[in-house]
Amino acid sequence: MDKQINAKKVEKCIRKIISFLKNIDVNNWDDFNQIKSIDRDILTEIIDSEVDNMDEVSEVVFSIRFKLSNKEQLKEYLDELVKREEYERCSIISNELKNWI
Repeated sequence: MDKQINAKKVEKCIRKIISFLKNIDVNNWDDFNQIKSIDRDILTEIIDSEVDNMDEVSEVVFSIRFKLSNKEQLKEYLDELVKREEYERCSIISNELKNWI
């Protein structure tokens, strides 16, 4: 699949989401998984208004999960990505995990 990603738009979206999450006191992946439906709707609106295609959405989702996850959560995410054969993202997470050792 040839990814069509506008990196500036993706980064802007990620910054908006992280800012919103901080405002609602979401500081990690566990907090994220507990957010209210209304807050999820706002996240969807941010994504819909900032990015243009599913490749960009996928990049935003990866980045948010990556930024909010602790070491154990990153290991779990790595396993998921290996199963989906997303090796570029696996490499990013593997490198991050190496830094935590």
